[in-house]
Amino acid sequence: GIHTLTDDNGNTVDLILAPYRDRRMIGAPTNTDAIDEISQNLDDLYSKCSSKTRIVIGHFMMEKSITGENPDSFSINELILPIKIFSKFEMVVMGHVHRHSVLSKESTIAIYSGSMDKKDFGEKHHEKVALIVDTDNIKNTEVLKSKTRNLYEMNLDYTEGDKYFKHQITDRIILDIDKFNMKYDLE
Repeated sequence: GIHTLTDDNGNTVDLILAPYRDRRMIGAPTNTDAIDEISQNLDDLYSKCSSKTRIVIGHFMMEKSITGENPDSFSINELILPIKIFSKFEMVVMGHVHRHSVLSKESTIAIYSGSMDKKDFGEKHHEKVALIVDTDNIKNTEVLKSKTRNLYEMNLDYTEGDKYFKHQITDRIILDIDKFNMKYDLE
């Protein structure tokens, strides 16, 4: 649905929230049919908007978003939405892809906020950000770098003789890590 926010001066912005859905969840026979249904739903919602600023916030993949990500890790039911289906809106902000990126600065600004923290070592070089959207001037959206944990890889190669003492060696390393106030997860 549409959620209208009003500031202290009476200015409004319409937010359309779009939770994650894949082809099966929509019940469409093909991905193209599912994307067409989403596009129609967006058009219907747009026609009910009353604010001059309309923003879609969701959890979908958009075209141009899988560069640097592994496309094989996504399901065949994954919907990759064309940016053009958001062309009536001033801005679209999506999640789902963990790397922050700006996909379009055209009439519709399309941004991936990215995840808030580094989930695994595949994201160890990702820059994490927060967005501050000026709803009076969408093009003036501010991207702030977030402080997140750093991930460090440790490769331990135990010699044949050390394998018997592996747990004692690992425990000693963990104690040393604790001395440096570093966090670790052995699982």
